[in-house]
Amino acid sequence: MNVRNLNIVFSLAVLLLLAGCQFIPALNDGEDPEMTGTPGLTPTVEDVEKFARIQLPESAEEVQFFAETEGIDVFVAMKFVIPSNDLEKFLIDSGYEGPLQRIKYLSEIPGYALELDNNIPGWPSDAKWEAAIKEDSMILFGAKVSEPGFNRGILVDKTNSDTFVIYLVHNSL
Repeated sequence: MNVRNLNIVFSLAVLLLLAGCQFIPALNDGEDPEMTGTPGLTPTVEDVEKFARIQLPESAEEVQFFAETEGIDVFVAMKFVIPSNDLEKFLIDSGYEGPLQRIKYLSEIPGYALELDNNIPGWPSDAKWEAAIKEDSMILFGAKVSEPGFNRGILVDKTNSDTFVIYLVHNSL
């Protein structure tokens, strides 16, 4: 084979490889992958619900989020407020089983040290989280759940007994 023919064969092999990569998601029994974003587009609340594998209660207010949806892995952080009587159903529907635990350490706060306050209005800064833990000035409960390929973390601020502020950090691996 001469160099020209080798170049043609190599080019065809690369094209076939690239074309094949375009069909890999279709191998998932015809379903879209759970955590796949569309590069360059700002996700909607509905997109974020899908990425985070949650359904916001109709009563959710002050919904703010940050999402990194490009590439294979997806990261979603979300803050919203719900009436306290909607919490239990939301937790069950979102895959959090068992009771939430009182937050005692900074390492238990989902998204701590990620500076999410720069991306989500109303998300406490790391300094505010540190003060809340040190001074016990907020009533914070949370949970973390890991499953193959997906992590979820929730923090619930129960300082106001009528409405709870929910902080979520969910990501695919």
